Amino acid sequence: MDDAVGGDGSPGNGSTAMTVSSVAGTNPARQWSGALHCTFAARRGRTELGRMRFSGPLRVQRPFHPENAARQGFALPCHCYLLHPPGGIVSGDDLETALEVEPGAHCLATTPAADKFYRGDGTGARQRRTSRAVVRDGVLEWLPHPVICFDGSRGELVADFHLHGGSLLLAWDLVCLGREAGDEPFRSGGLTLTTRVWRDDAPILQERLSLDAEGALRTNAAGLGGASVFGTFCCVGDGASLERAKQALSPLTGPPPGAGASPWAAGCFRVSLRGGALVGRYLGMDGGDAWDRLGRAWEIARPVVLGLPPVRPRIWET
Repeated sequence: MDDAVGGDGSPGNGSTAMTVSSVAGTNPARQWSGALHCTFAARRGRTELGRMRFSGPLRVQRPFHPENAARQGFALPCHCYLLHPPGGIVSGDDLETALEVEPGAHCLATTPAADKFYRGDGTGARQRRTSRAVVRDGVLEWLPHPVICFDGSRGELVADFHLHGGSLLLAWDLVCLGREAGDEPFRSGGLTLTTRVWRDDAPILQERLSLDAEGALRTNAAGLGGASVFGTFCCVGDGASLERAKQALSPLTGPPPGAGASPWAAGCFRVSLRGGALVGRYLGMDGGDAWDRLGRAWEIARPVVLGLPPVRPRIWET
């Protein structure tokens, strides 16, 4: 494994460029930018973390290989824990993670804890977290912990997945607006969330949410409907396996939202097929319930889409 600080070599054909951009309106002296670029390759029957470049506060814990089975034609999965030791993202922070999965490799990437967008400093500067992946005839499971948006934060989340050939993807994102359990509601600020998935440069899923804490989208029935926790679960594979996964996930959907001031108190999960992707949506008021529900969706979908039993990252249990 080759480690380098701030590697800025030019990417090869199809590579993900590691760029760390400045954020307008922020004092450069107190801006904390970070970048992490990891490549995963199939070697001697298992997936290995190959090249790694990083700058700023982003790191990788050593890779783990807890599984004893692999999808046919692929190497044993590598579990990779992406670390951001500060945990909090403040005004002007600009963090980017880029993963490359080479042919025959299988990477499961997760994080040890939630990322937190803290209250802004009044400059109007965004707090940005970008995740990019290029998968070339490989498998990627992208399963980070939630992002918590504290009152007054102005966060930007971007997730881009570029799939090539017969690549497979299981991914989720989960956002908590404030902390309802701690009586810390999200009354001011905003969040922009962009998710894009391509296969061979053709778009499969393109979504963008621009949310203002005081805007109608938070309460409108066509938006969040008053929910403070929302998440998306996405699977990309062959059409037959996605149809089976949709059927297998039906027990998770539960009853429709209730009536009253908190219709999402019990949480709600719905699944649909959109082109070449299976998409699950969660809306609710409890981050713990959302994490459990998405985790259960992954446990159900993984054997169907990847042909592998669910092996939970052990960092989830700590």
